[in-house]
Amino acid sequence: MSRQDRGIARKAQEMPPFIVMDILEKAKGMEARGADIIHLEIGEPDFPTPEPIKEAAWRALKEDDTHYTHSLGKPELREEIARHYHRKYGASVSPEQIVVTSGTSPALLLTLSVLLERDDEVILSDPHYSCYLILSVTPKEGRFLFP
Repeated sequence: MSRQDRGIARKAQEMPPFIVMDILEKAKGMEARGADIIHLEIGEPDFPTPEPIKEAAWRALKEDDTHYTHSLGKPELREEIARHYHRKYGASVSPEQIVVTSGTSPALLLTLSVLLERDDEVILSDPHYSCYLILSVTPKEGRFLFP
């Protein structure tokens, strides 16, 4: 039987809903009805994107700098991050030691994938960001285990 014939994988079927988006949608609905909401659900800033970031994004678009980067992140960015850590903290960090990800969830998944073996127990704080359960651990018999 092909994968297509089987339907959705069991692991995906067992995955809990991403409650953060449910909360966001409910909060946005309340906001639309006039409620004053302080958003703490998705980790998104409550201020507009700063102008230097907008300008850099626009410049990248104009220069066609829109393709995949090195798997660890743009070398120039990793070099600048290393310089920043040296200037600010006096730490000698090589750009080869730096990985740039698209957010904390992929960074956490990569880190746990490097450090943990299947069925290693993971201790999470409570409360915790609900996405961590989906991306990194599987509840089993009251414990959280790395898949």
